[in-house]
Amino acid sequence: RKVLPECFWDVTYNWRLSGSAGKLGHESMLKAHIWFWLATPYDGLQLTAWRQMRAIAVDEAVFRTVQIHYTADPIFNGLEDPIKVRGGLVPHAFDEVALVLSEGILLDAQKLRARQAVVAESQLADPSAKPGPIGAFHRAFTVEDVLERWLSDVFDYEYPGEQMRLDFLQAAS
Repeated sequence: RKVLPECFWDVTYNWRLSGSAGKLGHESMLKAHIWFWLATPYDGLQLTAWRQMRAIAVDEAVFRTVQIHYTADPIFNGLEDPIKVRGGLVPHAFDEVALVLSEGILLDAQKLRARQAVVAESQLADPSAKPGPIGAFHRAFTVEDVLERWLSDVFDYEYPGEQMRLDFLQAAS
């Protein structure tokens, strides 16, 4: 209640102790992760802008699309885990957080997205301009060639709406 806004207070959440909990040298430190389900889906940049605007002391790394979140129990080789329960579900009155982001926060997220796109584009190098086998491969084959010749059993083209995207055929969804 000291860190998160009121819309989180009576909402069910999942908690998990970090992998370092109970390990030697970390006895006086409590690090835990909590997950909430939002009623409205927001992307990572929108949540980052919200966190920054509200100055909320949470790790915004979890808002990154490609951030790995390790949730497995740690391995204690030859020792017993000193912590018997490392996570669980805490039920409350509501199952979803009714978080509403203001237009200002959504605009800040758009600006952040635009800045990141400019930086990312400036850092991209044309792989066909690279020396050696990587450059030679990219000069010899287009992405489409590679997908059709060697990855046709892995990916297939989809056309939802006006956009083209690749569907990963081996997904277990």
